[in-house]
Amino acid sequence: MHTPQAPKLRTSAWVCLGMMPGMVLAQETPPATPVTPPVSVWDYSLGMRWQANDLRHPGLGLRPQLGLQFGRWRLGPVDGENWHRFGQVQQDNSLTYDWLRLSHLRTSLSASIQNLDQDSTLDAIRSGRKTVRGKASADYFLPNRWSIGMVVTHDLMQRGGGTTLSPNWTYRHPLSDNSTLLLSQSVTWGSHAYWQAGHHLHPETPSHEGQGWGNWDTQLTYRHRFKPHWVFFSQIGASRPLGPTYASAPPLETLYSAQMGVLYFSR
Repeated sequence: MHTPQAPKLRTSAWVCLGMMPGMVLAQETPPATPVTPPVSVWDYSLGMRWQANDLRHPGLGLRPQLGLQFGRWRLGPVDGENWHRFGQVQQDNSLTYDWLRLSHLRTSLSASIQNLDQDSTLDAIRSGRKTVRGKASADYFLPNRWSIGMVVTHDLMQRGGGTTLSPNWTYRHPLSDNSTLLLSQSVTWGSHAYWQAGHHLHPETPSHEGQGWGNWDTQLTYRHRFKPHWVFFSQIGASRPLGPTYASAPPLETLYSAQMGVLYFSR
């Protein structure tokens, strides 16, 4: 007996069979993943800095600043995302290799050309005795906004640059998401050759006579990121020489310095 529902059942079956290949293809096709643009291995920063090394003598020196990074190699500050919060207080334009970059520990190795007879921003090309000063630094971040560190420098060519050892500690006080106040202190131990080279370059300033603890330095730094790529910074520093000093050097007194500037970061 032929029932009226049979044609409908046959039609539904053919429709289901026709949809099955599409359902199978839909299940086999992987979901589309967003394509992220390639990350550039080059980063840079550009800026200007006004600096007074001794506030007893009026006048500000204007100096350009350049930062460049390729992989783990860098020159100057390049981390625009974190420099206003975690960057090192003491400026360093040496060629640096970031060795370990952990969550609470950062270590680096660097080297720079030092002119033992001239003291300027063009030490590498001016005449005079030159040497290569190597530096190793380590910073450990504590959970309570403090960090402790150690900096060791050494004359790699043994030409009279000497050796230094500088423990330091820094307290970081965030004023906002884009502003930070940093207070840093350090003390420097130097060999006899190191203090002698410094006295030769600056005989008008107090200088340690032999090896030992010779400088106590304090810096108060303010950094503010006022745009995604722009940072303003200012710093006041005090350096207290520790005796004994050369007889020809002036009496011990605290030297004050200041600097301020702006930086543009590529990231």
